[in-house]
Amino acid sequence: MPLHGRIADVLAARDDELVAVELKLEDWREALGQAMHYQLAAHRSYIAMPLHGAAPPLRARSRLERQGVGLLAVHPLGEVRTLVEAKQSTRRLPFLTEHLRHGAFHGPEPITLVPLAAGSGISSATAVPHA
Repeated sequence: MPLHGRIADVLAARDDELVAVELKLEDWREALGQAMHYQLAAHRSYIAMPLHGAAPPLRARSRLERQGVGLLAVHPLGEVRTLVEAKQSTRRLPFLTEHLRHGAFHGPEPITLVPLAAGSGISSATAVPHA
Protein backbone atom coordinates (compact mmCIF):
# COMPACT_ATOMS: atom_id res chain seq x y z
CA MET A 1 0.00 0.00 0.00
CA PRO A 2 1.87 3.10 -1.12
CA LEU A 3 1.33 5.81 1.48
CA HIS A 4 3.76 8.72 1.74
CA GLY A 5 6.60 6.67 0.29
CA ARG A 6 5.90 3.53 2.30
CA ILE A 7 4.46 0.38 0.80
CA ALA A 8 2.72 -2.44 2.68
CA ASP A 9 3.71 -5.88 1.47
CA VAL A 10 0.13 -7.18 1.45
CA LEU A 11 -3.21 -5.42 1.37
CA ALA A 12 -6.30 -7.55 1.97
CA ALA A 13 -9.91 -6.53 1.48
CA ARG A 14 -13.12 -7.95 2.90
CA ASP A 15 -16.42 -6.13 2.47
CA ASP A 16 -15.59 -2.55 3.47
CA GLU A 17 -12.48 -3.38 5.52
CA LEU A 18 -8.87 -3.01 4.41
CA VAL A 19 -6.11 -4.91 6.21
CA ALA A 20 -2.42 -4.04 5.74
CA VAL A 21 0.36 -6.55 6.45
CA GLU A 22 4.05 -5.73 6.81
CA LEU A 23 6.32 -8.75 6.21
CA LYS A 24 9.61 -8.92 8.07
CA LEU A 25 12.19 -11.64 8.61
CA GLU A 26 13.73 -10.15 11.76
CA ASP A 27 13.30 -6.47 12.65
CA TRP A 28 9.88 -6.47 14.32
CA ARG A 29 10.38 -2.99 15.82
CA GLU A 30 10.80 -1.47 12.36
CA ALA A 31 7.78 -3.48 11.21
CA LEU A 32 5.76 -2.10 14.13
CA GLY A 33 6.50 1.47 13.07
CA GLN A 34 5.51 0.68 9.49
CA ALA A 35 2.35 -1.14 10.56
CA MET A 36 1.35 1.83 12.71
CA HIS A 37 1.85 4.09 9.67
CA TYR A 38 -0.48 1.86 7.61
CA GLN A 39 -3.17 2.37 10.26
CA LEU A 40 -3.71 5.80 8.68
CA ALA A 41 -5.46 4.14 5.71
CA ALA A 42 -6.16 0.54 6.73
CA HIS A 43 -8.83 -0.57 9.19
CA ARG A 44 -6.43 -3.12 10.71
CA SER A 45 -2.69 -3.59 10.47
CA TYR A 46 -0.50 -6.66 11.08
CA ILE A 47 3.14 -7.63 11.24
CA ALA A 48 3.87 -11.04 9.67
CA MET A 49 7.05 -12.91 10.54
CA PRO A 50 8.38 -16.44 10.08
CA LEU A 51 7.20 -18.79 12.80
CA HIS A 52 10.74 -19.13 14.21
CA GLY A 53 11.15 -15.31 14.38
CA ALA A 54 7.81 -14.47 15.99
CA ALA A 55 8.93 -15.07 19.61
CA PRO A 56 10.54 -11.62 20.23
CA PRO A 57 7.48 -9.60 19.19
CA LEU A 58 5.22 -12.06 21.00
CA ARG A 59 7.18 -11.34 24.20
CA ALA A 60 6.32 -7.66 23.56
CA ARG A 61 2.64 -8.50 23.11
CA SER A 62 1.48 -5.67 25.38
CA ARG A 63 3.29 -3.14 23.16
CA LEU A 64 1.58 -4.54 20.05
CA GLU A 65 -1.80 -4.53 21.79
CA ARG A 66 -1.33 -0.93 22.99
CA GLN A 67 -0.69 0.15 19.40
CA GLY A 68 -3.52 -2.02 18.02
CA VAL A 69 -1.16 -3.91 15.68
CA GLY A 70 -1.61 -7.65 15.19
CA LEU A 71 1.04 -10.35 14.80
CA LEU A 72 0.93 -13.19 12.28
CA ALA A 73 3.29 -16.17 12.27
CA VAL A 74 4.03 -17.71 8.87
CA HIS A 75 4.88 -21.41 8.77
CA PRO A 76 7.51 -22.42 6.18
CA LEU A 77 4.80 -24.24 4.19
CA GLY A 78 2.69 -21.08 3.97
CA GLU A 79 0.14 -21.53 6.75
CA VAL A 80 -0.53 -18.30 8.65
CA ARG A 81 -1.60 -18.12 12.30
CA THR A 82 -2.75 -15.09 14.24
CA LEU A 83 -0.76 -14.71 17.48
CA VAL A 84 -2.07 -11.23 18.33
CA GLU A 85 -5.32 -9.93 16.84
CA ALA A 86 -5.19 -6.42 15.35
CA LYS A 87 -7.62 -3.85 16.68
CA GLN A 88 -9.73 -1.52 14.58
CA SER A 89 -7.46 1.45 13.83
CA THR A 90 -8.10 4.62 15.81
CA ARG A 91 -5.56 6.43 13.60
CA ARG A 92 -7.42 5.82 10.32
CA LEU A 93 -8.25 8.80 8.17
CA PRO A 94 -11.27 7.84 6.03
CA PHE A 95 -10.20 10.00 3.09
CA LEU A 96 -6.91 8.06 2.86
CA THR A 97 -8.84 4.79 2.89
CA GLU A 98 -11.02 6.01 0.03
CA HIS A 99 -8.04 7.23 -1.99
CA LEU A 100 -6.44 3.84 -1.55
CA ARG A 101 -9.61 2.04 -2.64
CA HIS A 102 -9.84 4.15 -5.79
CA GLY A 103 -6.20 3.72 -6.75
CA ALA A 104 -5.06 7.25 -5.96
CA PHE A 105 -1.75 5.95 -4.53
CA HIS A 106 0.69 4.48 -7.01
CA GLY A 107 4.07 3.19 -5.97
CA PRO A 108 7.05 1.55 -7.62
CA GLU A 109 5.91 -1.90 -6.52
CA PRO A 110 2.62 -3.69 -7.19
CA ILE A 111 0.16 -4.20 -4.36
CA THR A 112 -0.84 -7.74 -3.49
CA LEU A 113 -4.61 -7.53 -3.01
CA VAL A 114 -5.97 -10.63 -1.29
CA PRO A 115 -9.74 -11.08 -1.07
CA LEU A 116 -10.78 -12.52 2.30
CA ALA A 117 -13.85 -14.71 2.39
CA ALA A 118 -16.69 -13.39 4.52
CA GLY A 119 -16.88 -15.10 7.87
CA SER A 120 -13.28 -16.32 7.74
CA GLY A 121 -10.79 -14.63 10.02
CA ILE A 122 -7.27 -13.87 9.00
CA SER A 123 -6.29 -16.43 11.66
CA SER A 124 -6.15 -19.21 9.11
CA ALA A 125 -5.01 -18.20 5.65
CA THR A 126 -2.41 -19.04 3.05
CA ALA A 127 0.45 -16.65 2.47
CA VAL A 128 0.50 -14.98 -0.93
CA PRO A 129 3.97 -14.07 -2.23
CA HIS A 130 4.56 -10.41 -3.09
CA ALA A 131 4.71 -9.91 -6.84
